[in-house]
Amino acid sequence: MRFGKPSFEILKIFFMKKSAILLIVLFTTMLQAQEIKQIKGLDNLEKRLLKAEKRIHIDTLERILQLQNELFPNQSLQERKSNFSEFYLAIGNELIAKLIEELDPLKNHFSIITL
Repeated sequence: MRFGKPSFEILKIFFMKKSAILLIVLFTTMLQAQEIKQIKGLDNLEKRLLKAEKRIHIDTLERILQLQNELFPNQSLQERKSNFSEFYLAIGNELIAKLIEELDPLKNHFSIITL
């Protein structure tokens, strides 16, 4: 067998094909690694967002509980804790007018009156 110009052309084509296959495999591996990296990054971002959302919900819940304690001291009605006379001494006759204006005793609901 003689190595001439045609033999080298065949070898060139052979090695070019092998190089192309090697590049495809290498590129595919790089793409898979990048995909895994992106998925991990998205997972971390999702965890951070969930953590922030939980923190927001905890803050909201704490505020709701604070308001509930203000409106219902010790989980009971305010009139069980505070006396009418306390408000009357602080505000005077305006309290009666405000109560008549704001309250409807026939409605079955709570009213919040700011004084």
